[in-house]
Amino acid sequence: MRKSLILTCVLAFCYGAAAGQVKEYDCLVLQVRSEVMVQGSANIGGFKCFTSPLSPAEPLPSCFERTQEFIRITDVQFDIPVREFNCGNPLILSDLKDVLEVEDYPNITFELKELLAEDVSGLYFQGEVKATTTVRGRKHNITIPIEVDFLNNQEYKVAGQTTIRLSWYGIEQPTRMFGLLKLDDEVSVCFDLYFRKEKTPAQ
Repeated sequence: MRKSLILTCVLAFCYGAAAGQVKEYDCLVLQVRSEVMVQGSANIGGFKCFTSPLSPAEPLPSCFERTQEFIRITDVQFDIPVREFNCGNPLILSDLKDVLEVEDYPNITFELKELLAEDVSGLYFQGEVKATTTVRGRKHNITIPIEVDFLNNQEYKVAGQTTIRLSWYGIEQPTRMFGLLKLDDEVSVCFDLYFRKEKTPAQ
């Protein structure tokens, strides 16, 4: 997969150069410090769980295209391990694993189909991510508003937040677990994804 993505980026660069476009093509790698957070409400109050979707042994390359007007990122897919969530309360985490049926479905899958963001006054880029999420074996397409910030010449941060419904994935509400937690149907999902250039950009 890694080699095919790099080849795709190279071919895109050749096409842009032939067309006389001033663009930057590269391959970005999703960094381990990226974080996903899930926040919701229940009968016992609010809860917040977070995790990193990656381990140091799992760099994920993606194709990257940038002009002065827009940024485009494609082909990013990662699994969010349910067991690795940190909820602050082990009882809440235990019940969350139960409702997500962690034994049969250990991961939540996030497939980023396309990120497209436009320049905002030369300060940062705003746009949206089109993605497919898979929870308990059920897929659902979502669109998430995002902001892209340049941390330095080599790194980018993509921040986004959206609301999902557990009922999209066949989780009926209210969800009763061990008498401790009844989840609301709406859950907020936030993420900070950090990307780093893998090689010198081609102009």
